[in-house]
Amino acid sequence: MKKALIPLLVMPFVFPLTSCGSHKGQKNCFMEGEFSAKNWENEAETAYFDVKEITKEKYEESNGINTVYDVVIKKYFSLNLYIMEEGSTEKESIVFKNMKKVRTDDVFCIYEDDNSNHIRPHVMHYENKEFYETHCSPIYTIYQKKNSEGLSRYGVLFDSAVKDDSGKELVVWKN
Repeated sequence: MKKALIPLLVMPFVFPLTSCGSHKGQKNCFMEGEFSAKNWENEAETAYFDVKEITKEKYEESNGINTVYDVVIKKYFSLNLYIMEEGSTEKESIVFKNMKKVRTDDVFCIYEDDNSNHIRPHVMHYENKEFYETHCSPIYTIYQKKNSEGLSRYGVLFDSAVKDDSGKELVVWKN
């Protein structure tokens, strides 16, 4: 009798571990657009982020450089992030290499690349609706994981550039 109860007692602890690789509950996704915001690691710098949808062929040709596959909406995107200091015309490009989903929480997929760059899209997609919704700002959180000395090159919260007639940042219609 006791042996029969062991699987029942263990299952509640094992089941959550088996669902970690899934994205069934996650609804956040990438959205095309051009975004800019201050670098929280250096307020004298502005980061610019350009996201464009691309074909699977372009994604494969990129060899994992500055591209990502969105596991929620099953689309491919090119990513261009660069940082500029105030008053300068020089751009420092951040290279994303092999960006992929690394973990999830209750709602959000989090992506990381080989260079410790992290992207967390905040745009929500619902299959039963014909539009994306942004329930919060920012649209993207992008940062480089801190190194052993506790230093990070950049960290940015990109707000939505899309507004309705009243200036409210809420709904982004699909193309």
